[in-house]
Amino acid sequence: MNQAIYDKFYLIIGKWLKVRETDYSWYQESEENKLLPKYIMEMLKEINNEMPEPMLDKLKQAEISACGHIDYHHKFALHCAKLYKKGVKDEIIKKLNCLCLFVYSQSREREEKNE
Repeated sequence: MNQAIYDKFYLIIGKWLKVRETDYSWYQESEENKLLPKYIMEMLKEINNEMPEPMLDKLKQAEISACGHIDYHHKFALHCAKLYKKGVKDEIIKKLNCLCLFVYSQSREREEKNE
């Protein structure tokens, strides 16, 4: 795991855990999801913006799985870092597939011209 990626998410989560203590209104239900408090939804959106691709639903699942653990802050940051890594891999695979298709189409065009 890349420590810098983990640290980025750890800091975001820590920031929102502090923000929720500043004003009780952060505990109210969010407009986007009635089951999640406002501070959780805002934290998830900020984390989602740092991801290589949108994955808000996966982040919600990761947050729920970390919820209630004594090491929530660490566990959720770890889940986020793993999702980030998987997202980067998926993005690389997509780009490689596009490159392979392009190279294949170029070679087909050359073959057709030579025929």
